[in-house]
Amino acid sequence: MFTLFQQAFAQGRTVSGNVTDQASGQALPGVAVIVQGTTVGTSTNVDGAYTITVPEGRNTLEFRYLGYETVTRTIGNATTINVTMSTDAQQLQEVVVTALGREEEERTLGYATQQVGAEQLTQGRERSVANALQGKVAGVNIQSQGGGPGASTRVVIRGAKSIIQGNQALFVIDGIPVDNSSAGTGDNLNNGVDVGNRANDINPDDIESINILKGPAAAALYGSRAANGVIMITTKSGRGATKKAEMSYVSSYTVEDVLRYPEFQNRYGQGFFGSPDLLENTSWGPVFTGEVRPWGQIINGQQRYKPYVALEDNIKEFFDYGSTWINTVSLSGAAENATYYASYSNTSQNGIVPTTDYSRNSLALKGSTKLLNKFNSSASITYTKSGGDFALTGQGNSPFNQLIQTPRDIPVRELEDLSNPFNDEAGFYSPYTVNPYWTLANQTFENDVDRLFGNITIGYDIIENLTVTYRIGTDFYNDRRKQFTAIRDVEGQNEANNDDGMYSETQLYYREINSDLMLTYSRDLTEQLDLEVLLGHNINQRRSDNLFAQADALANNQFKSLSNIVGTPLASSFRSVRRLVGLYGSAKLGFRDFLWLELTGRNDWSSTLPLDDNRFFYPSVNLAFDAATAFGLADNSPINFAKIRANYAEVGNDAPEYYTRSVFVSGNIADGFAGTDLNFPFAGIPGFEVSNVIGNNLLKPEKTNSWEIGADVRLFQERLRFDAAYYDSKSVDQIIPVPISFATGFGSANLNAATVRNKGVELLVGGIPFENNDLTWDISVNYTKNKNEVEEVFGGNEISLGGLSSAALVITEGRPYGTFKAEDFLRDPQGRIVVNASTGRPRTADEQTYQGTIQPDWSGGLVNTLTYKGLRFSFVFDTRQGGKMYSRTRSTQRFAGTAPETLYNDRQPYIIPNSVVEIGNTGEYEENTVPLTNDNLYSYWGNLPEGSNIIDASFTKLREVSLSYKLPESIVEKTFFGNIEVGVSGRNLILWTPDENTYIDPEMNSFGNGNLQGYDFSSTPSTRSWGANIRVTF
Repeated sequence: MFTLFQQAFAQGRTVSGNVTDQASGQALPGVAVIVQGTTVGTSTNVDGAYTITVPEGRNTLEFRYLGYETVTRTIGNATTINVTMSTDAQQLQEVVVTALGREEEERTLGYATQQVGAEQLTQGRERSVANALQGKVAGVNIQSQGGGPGASTRVVIRGAKSIIQGNQALFVIDGIPVDNSSAGTGDNLNNGVDVGNRANDINPDDIESINILKGPAAAALYGSRAANGVIMITTKSGRGATKKAEMSYVSSYTVEDVLRYPEFQNRYGQGFFGSPDLLENTSWGPVFTGEVRPWGQIINGQQRYKPYVALEDNIKEFFDYGSTWINTVSLSGAAENATYYASYSNTSQNGIVPTTDYSRNSLALKGSTKLLNKFNSSASITYTKSGGDFALTGQGNSPFNQLIQTPRDIPVRELEDLSNPFNDEAGFYSPYTVNPYWTLANQTFENDVDRLFGNITIGYDIIENLTVTYRIGTDFYNDRRKQFTAIRDVEGQNEANNDDGMYSETQLYYREINSDLMLTYSRDLTEQLDLEVLLGHNINQRRSDNLFAQADALANNQFKSLSNIVGTPLASSFRSVRRLVGLYGSAKLGFRDFLWLELTGRNDWSSTLPLDDNRFFYPSVNLAFDAATAFGLADNSPINFAKIRANYAEVGNDAPEYYTRSVFVSGNIADGFAGTDLNFPFAGIPGFEVSNVIGNNLLKPEKTNSWEIGADVRLFQERLRFDAAYYDSKSVDQIIPVPISFATGFGSANLNAATVRNKGVELLVGGIPFENNDLTWDISVNYTKNKNEVEEVFGGNEISLGGLSSAALVITEGRPYGTFKAEDFLRDPQGRIVVNASTGRPRTADEQTYQGTIQPDWSGGLVNTLTYKGLRFSFVFDTRQGGKMYSRTRSTQRFAGTAPETLYNDRQPYIIPNSVVEIGNTGEYEENTVPLTNDNLYSYWGNLPEGSNIIDASFTKLREVSLSYKLPESIVEKTFFGNIEVGVSGRNLILWTPDENTYIDPEMNSFGNGNLQGYDFSSTPSTRSWGANIRVTF
């Protein structure tokens, strides 16, 4: 019998058991159970159970699970070993998702990253995943562009680097790059609209975590798309689920209103030159008296009367309370060797501008499984349908543009009934503006978007530690847009606003396919050295197909169709395909578990570069040193973690499509005035011409050379932590259409023509000042200072990014990217304003001057979280200090006499302070004694140089507040729910700005989320929101 027992033991013995979570007692599926010192192992099933055969001579089991402390148990004579595992807070913080979707320990990385978890992301119940990051990440400028439903957001990491190409971070979902573009109407000055960016299609409730790869070294494996950093989004997958199936439901409802209204003067009403004028759209009339007076036109022998008093809230009364209702239901779970996640979400948003709305419906499916002994696979797919009705912006007939010109005594809400003859297009009180309610009803813009993105991944373990993985993903959408402007055909005082009507249709189609084949190998070379190697091949193709057709004169207002046209429609199309093929690799060498050196390289071949020179190579190197481990600091000092990191990388951009050659375009003859262009085909005759831009078959890719040093230190068992980084990046060979003399027959030439530099500091300081069994206080502060400078522009040229001819945003040597160049006062050598000797009005300088930049001096955020038992309270402050912006709201309020500053000296004659007049043409000056009078006061305020409308763009916001309560188990267990959590939240609740800004939220921008920033041009005001939410599981 003893011999038989020995034979059985020699062949191995069986041990089984269960693994549970120490805190909750729930089973842990997927725990790795390994016989120590061997490659024999298994994993727990969905019930946390395992069975393993232990080879002869082995007597220890090791239990490993991501986010939990490793447990070892001696077997002895036991046949059943049950284990409880506790979470490892430090390990949870250290495992992050990096380039290509790899999971790595943060302490081994030689570059800066920052991770935001699902709870922090969704606590404010923000519909936009980008907005949900505001104030929480160092080194990232996240700017909401406006307050309309579904509005876009701009995300820039460590400063602008490219002059004409995109500067926003690359968005990557589960390892696959996705599109985050935003397309407007092409005329933001007169006919702007913000329909959002494509990151809006991502449902925040589907996200498990976001990791921001900040520097080029962090994203170098993405090659030519890595210069601007990467937002790595990992979606929920069911991994780590403790049940075979768990259903959750999240619902939130928030109410929104305008965050910042302009301040108005309430002393003077409708009129001009101090006298009443019932046609005027300005408030240059007499002082309010309270007497009953007529207003508006005489219609059918009748006229309206009202008291002549200030209506302090007349503009506020136009706006509605907006609302956002988000509902998400999801199902997730795990079975043996498999996980799954499925969700459906609906977002319904009504805007603060009447009749505007936005909706998003998304369906997500994701799963993974181990197929055979060595195969594994995963797949995910997300379908989103979104769209809405949007209000126009700009200096045309946009609602806000009409509102801010409204005299202070006009009751705006009485203009709402368009069936009232006093309010229709013929009877409206002023010929100089349009009824904003008529604009909403008769100038519409709507879109409808279908989008699908996802990927399939298959992996195979060739041999131990050698794995091959193939992943293919796609992202495509179709955006269909319709815009309508009704015919206006009236007689009388308002006939100057007559219009033939307009209808247009636009279709934007985009598809991206991304394929990666990767081979990974890891092994311990010696007891002190370990090696990880990655080799990969990438193919990326992006295709767009845009169609546009417009009818400039309609037959009637009832039929919104291109068939309802008088004359010939204007039609155009644009198709582009670009392809990128890359080979990449990395090798990471670890020494004694405290020093890691990683080398990466990528070679790309791009279809947008010259055919005979379209390849380029991007290397990087990074070093991480864990000083706490190396010197045993955790054992004999308060320092439990201390990492020093350094890196160098080269990344960049290839050229835009079709920049290497001159191309043919449809003929166009323009004279600079809106609506007067002659476009081909004309009268049925097609016409083409060579573009006025000279192509260049010698173009090189833009390249960014960057280095960074940093440190991550944690003390007193994570009670205090700080992360600091200094970086310096230089972006050379900027591809720009450089202006040339029109005598050449062209207007510009595509050249590698500029250098832009960014260098700065990032700090993140935080900790847990207090923690016991019930109460935890966690606080973190982030600070970013980025210095941007354009170091070189070919030939000393000045490049305009756009804006106004009188207040443009330019690129010029020795100044930051995006510097304002605008009209200015003429000044004497002492800086005093020079005025006209006859009128006392300021003179405008002959040449425009530089008047600041859109780049802030610094930005920062504070995140504070308190938890007490089931109660969780958090708030976030966000600030941006320095930088400038142009405010058309200020300009219009000055023109209309509604700005408080127009009350200077109670509109009595006065001499402009510190002003002088020039004595003849001698260049000598004397004190000015000529006052402004009521006759030219309007001319003064309405004709100030545009540079005087450039204001300080600094702000501080109470960005987010949330309070939630998770009901105790003693209550929940009496129901059929697994968990119940209720909460309230608010966003953008308070705004602080410098005293000179009484107009708008400095964060907004009327020109979309591209490179042209810093313009308030009659956009929908930004909003604040507050509401309640509930989260339950089954």
